[in-house]
Amino acid sequence: MTDHAKRLTKRIYAICLALLTLLTGILFIVQVFSIYRSAESQPYTVERISAHFWAIAPVFFAWLLAVVAGGVIWTAIPDAPERPKAYIELKTTLEKFEKRLPLGEIPPQAKRLRAIRTVVWCVSLACCLVSAIVSFTVLTDKSYAPRFQTEFFTAHGGAADRLVRILPWILAGFFALVFASIFAFHSEKKQIGIVKTAVAERVKKTAKETGEVATLSETQTALSASVKAETQGEKKSESLLEKYPFLQSKWWGIGLRIAIGALGVALVVVGIFNGGMEDVLLKAVKICTQCIGLG
Repeated sequence: MTDHAKRLTKRIYAICLALLTLLTGILFIVQVFSIYRSAESQPYTVERISAHFWAIAPVFFAWLLAVVAGGVIWTAIPDAPERPKAYIELKTTLEKFEKRLPLGEIPPQAKRLRAIRTVVWCVSLACCLVSAIVSFTVLTDKSYAPRFQTEFFTAHGGAADRLVRILPWILAGFFALVFASIFAFHSEKKQIGIVKTAVAERVKKTAKETGEVATLSETQTALSASVKAETQGEKKSESLLEKYPFLQSKWWGIGLRIAIGALGVALVVVGIFNGGMEDVLLKAVKICTQCIGLG
């Protein structure tokens, strides 16, 4: 099986499992809600709960089989071993490239993208703020009259009707943030390409003046490698293990485990002698015999 076929198989399985998980969750919520809305005086009996959840048992067992099948698929079709790549934020990379250009030589297209990105973030945050204000107003309005005159929507001060009314505002704020994040990601990638080209042209121009000639692609490749090495170097220097080499010793880990275990035992002993264990036991007995009704 080719790598493309492996990726496609796993992607199709992931989509099917996600849909089945969503269906199982919706059915579970529906059953819980139907038990809650039951007209019986004691809806939470073992027989009633069993009857409701046996109705969705086939879907639940199908979901369990899908989870097991996923383990089999991932075992039979293992991922190709890949060397983990250090995560570098686009913003960090963009700042590295822009530092190689004088302030007056930053391309106008890059400045325009930065300005548009700022406007998009401001608009999305404004949408979230408006959504929060409207939602708060609807939820706290004491004179609110439900639009749906049914028992479910008018109960509890119209709580369900209020939630239905603020749902579009919440979704609007959420999708505004999602759109801003996606736009910022693609905008920063495009801006990096523009700035990298400008830096490469500047380096090539300087090389011509000094007598060294290089193609634009070679200059861009070398520049990208340089920026990546600098960024990874900074990330590595911030590693805790690099700052404190003694943390890499196996005796440090063993000693830490022993210290934590000894501290736990000491606290248990202190709790026994100061009466804490007896208090917990008495509370557990009272909960079981008086609240839950066992015994």
